[in-house]
Amino acid sequence: RSGAAAPATLPYPISVFPGWNLIGTPFNFEVDWLATRVRTSAGTEIALQDAQSSGILSTGLFTLPTVLNSSSGFTGYNLATRLTPFGGYWLHATQDATLLVSSTQIRSRPPTRAPSPSALVGADGWAVQLVARAGEARDATNYAGVASRAVDGRDSLDMDDPPPVSFVPYVSLSFLPEPGRADSSLLAVDLRSDVAGEKRWTFEVTTNQADVPVTLSWPELAELPSRYRAYLVDPESGQRKSMRTGVSYTYRGQAG
Repeated sequence: RSGAAAPATLPYPISVFPGWNLIGTPFNFEVDWLATRVRTSAGTEIALQDAQSSGILSTGLFTLPTVLNSSSGFTGYNLATRLTPFGGYWLHATQDATLLVSSTQIRSRPPTRAPSPSALVGADGWAVQLVARAGEARDATNYAGVASRAVDGRDSLDMDDPPPVSFVPYVSLSFLPEPGRADSSLLAVDLRSDVAGEKRWTFEVTTNQADVPVTLSWPELAELPSRYRAYLVDPESGQRKSMRTGVSYTYRGQAG
């Protein structure tokens, strides 16, 4: 933790490239991530929200835990709206761009985590959280749902799934692309249109822990309107479980 902080006179440029980028604040104070501007590869400067809605950047900014415990395991990422000194943040980009990080210090101290996706679908939508746990490791930033602003396919409401921290015990849940979708990215948040009919999400769970029970749970199913029935289907065992009558499902995981 040595070195000189960037001068707090102008926004600080950070280059990002297609794929996952690990970024941080160049200042020795907390700044508002949502105040970031983006310079596109064409040289146009736009707001962060416009870069997200146009697909240049993914909507989610994922922060690493302050401490990674090699014995207990990785307890998952959090969504963030602020950049804190010495913090690390995963950001997914689809093309070259330059972040112009605001140099204005945030002096108030409200919570720095972003609202969960279940709070962002609007009054006419819903989102169900899926949590994966293997030993002490867990991954809880996973949501499937519908919203009137969403489409059945990739859009700005979806969030790419950040890579797991593989040098400690981890478990990771990722939503797979829909059949026929050109984009092959794995998603942490997959929101679909609110058009009536059956909705199906396919996800995979990976872990680097051999022969450890993996538990899937859905703590927020109360948000799912009562007119819907929800089932969890395990294609390996053939089991089909009603998510209305149980709160979790456990199976024996394999490393890899």
